[in-house]
Formats: sequence, structure tokens, C-alpha cells
Amino acid sequence: MAAIDAKPMTGDPAFEAWPLLEQVDDPFGHSDAQRVLSHRTALLADALGEDVGRVRAWAVARHVEYALWTVDEDDDLADSITLLHQARTLARVAGL
Repeated sequence: MAAIDAKPMTGDPAFEAWPLLEQVDDPFGHSDAQRVLSHRTALLADALGEDVGRVRAWAVARHVEYALWTVDEDDDLADSITLLHQARTLARVAGL
């Protein structure tokens, strides 16, 4: 068995769930993104045996991190602004 880009790190397992929330299809493209994200985070937390609150909180943190990365990398801030609006939706789902 081979590992691709393995990183010898330990930490909160809920940190890793964020990409799965968005990579199946764009939850923010749904008319009720908050409901979709609430449902997805609950399903994912259950499947992983993780606390749904932690999965949601990490999703917010990682989405904000990504938005800030785009501020630094992109000349056009339109994507960054969109990502921050999405982070706000995630924060509402997380109760933050």
C-alpha cells in the first residue's frame, strides 16, 4: 500500500471532514444551502463517529482559511468575497 502526500501529523479528526462537505456537489449552489449543509454535516459526523459541532466548527475555520488564501493569491477579490459569504453560511449552520 502506498500513501500519496502523507503527512505524519496528529490532531482533531473532525479537521479532515471539510473537503467531503463540498466535493460531492456544490452545497452553496442550492437554494437552501444552510439546510443542505446542516444535513451533510450531520450525516458526515455520524458516518465518521465524530461530534457534529466539531465537524461544523472545523468546516467554518477551514473555509475561512481558504478564503484568506485566495485574498493573497488572486488579483480579483470576487472569489474571496464569495468564499467569505459561504463561510458565513457555514457559521450559521455551526451556530456561531
